[in-house]
Amino acid sequence: MPESNTWLTEKGHSLIETFLADSDEFIVERARALELMINIFKWNSPNAEGLSVLDLGCGDGRLSRIIAERFPRHTYHLLDGSAVMFEKAKETMRGFNAVFLEKTFERFIAEEPVDQRYDFVFSSMAIHHLDFFDKQRLYERIYQELKFGGLFLNYDAVLPVSERAEKWYFEMWRNWMNERFERKGEKEKMGKFDSLPESAKGKAENKYSRMADHLRALEACGYRDVDCHYKYGIFCLYGGTKT
Repeated sequence: MPESNTWLTEKGHSLIETFLADSDEFIVERARALELMINIFKWNSPNAEGLSVLDLGCGDGRLSRIIAERFPRHTYHLLDGSAVMFEKAKETMRGFNAVFLEKTFERFIAEEPVDQRYDFVFSSMAIHHLDFFDKQRLYERIYQELKFGGLFLNYDAVLPVSERAEKWYFEMWRNWMNERFERKGEKEKMGKFDSLPESAKGKAENKYSRMADHLRALEACGYRDVDCHYKYGIFCLYGGTKT
């Protein structure tokens, strides 16, 4: 069966390079969301060392490295289905205690779970490639593999609640990108990616779901403290704990 996610095919190689070059401009409030993610993790596991952390859809490993630089004594498990991204992640995490799991979400979901393996599971801009049924299955799998007291957080794009909200959110997204390019002194890029919100929505591989549905799915799996911790248009940081 052909791979429906372009990022995992040879056609996705050029997309990956473009994305990595300007990812902080394409993904709204990426740095702020990561800082919030780290702070919530610190609050959930104060003074803990030697924890087991899973980065789902690790990409080039940049987020894992930022966390690892703060908490170098943890073990970091990085999972991704893209061979190109995976090789970049290995280089990025050089020098840290890292375990690399080259597999797709679908394969991860289908495998027999290992109960209570991870203290913290996080993901960024990856889970939206699954349809809602598989998102639910992934949340269940994560819940099984979390230790009691463990935390799951995801920063991702979600489906707007209405067409009116979508127009507003997409304009916010365009403004964000252009303001970032202007601050970087790359005025030649301003306006170049104005069609990105609509084109991203139109791609079959992007299967956005509403924020409320994500939260209900997490609660149905048994997560506690389920909430959306930060939201900027379609970009949200949400998750829950296993207690």
